[in-house]
Amino acid sequence: MTKIAVLVVFCVIAFTAFDAGHFTPFAPHGLGGITAAASLAAIVDRATGSTAGGSVIAFGAVVAIASVVLTVLYGQTRILLAMSRDGLVARVFEHVSPRTATPVANTWIVAALVAVLAAVVPLAVTVGLTTIGTLAITAVVNVCVIVLRLRRPDLRRSFAVPLYPVSPLLPRLAGTG
Repeated sequence: MTKIAVLVVFCVIAFTAFDAGHFTPFAPHGLGGITAAASLAAIVDRATGSTAGGSVIAFGAVVAIASVVLTVLYGQTRILLAMSRDGLVARVFEHVSPRTATPVANTWIVAALVAVLAAVVPLAVTVGLTTIGTLAITAVVNVCVIVLRLRRPDLRRSFAVPLYPVSPLLPRLAGTG
């Protein structure tokens, strides 16, 4: 709910600060300029003439980072669990708690590794690596959807890919996958 509230506040601020004159010249610094500007809470302050908008956006960024970290940690522990069961990584990752049915040791190992990396690797490097990893995984999943559909059309599918094969190709065509 907090992230949605921040997004709504951002939209309100963005619409009140809208000026069609800002589109001329359009993207004078190219895509790099757009990306750099989008990543600065300072842009909101300048557009609105107030520091309140930037503070709201910064708060939303902190909340978003926390939820992304938790999602990555939960996902990574499950991936390691499955890989361990397949014999691809050490067996310690496949042990689950009999009480909670969760990979407790696995979670502690991943959390400790992430904590050490967070303590010694600069945030910009971490964000860059996370972005690259996410894009790589998205590309691999999209390619795998197409390959699996072509090689094993007989498999029962528990979900439908809308606009197949266009939707798995869209990130590749856009240059993001």
